[in-house]
Amino acid sequence: MVGRLVNAVARRGFYRANCLSRSLVLWWLLHRRAIRCELKIGVRKTNGAFEAHAWIEYMGAVLNDAADVGRDFASFDRKIDPGALRA
Repeated sequence: MVGRLVNAVARRGFYRANCLSRSLVLWWLLHRRAIRCELKIGVRKTNGAFEAHAWIEYMGAVLNDAADVGRDFASFDRKIDPGALRA
């Protein structure tokens, strides 16, 4: 799957990509192939520390992370559409 490939390249490349970078690359690759997916961003507080995480979902299935990542992070209610950010 493309999600696993993006994660593998991110782990072995010269640049250590974070979850947001990996998710944006995957989102872009899928949208170029007309596959409509969602960029999800979630947050949580662990031991007093704020944490955020990003992942991609297609038809409710997580593509580049654990299937239950949505249980660990509270995602924003509104959809995030990076395509709407184009100027």
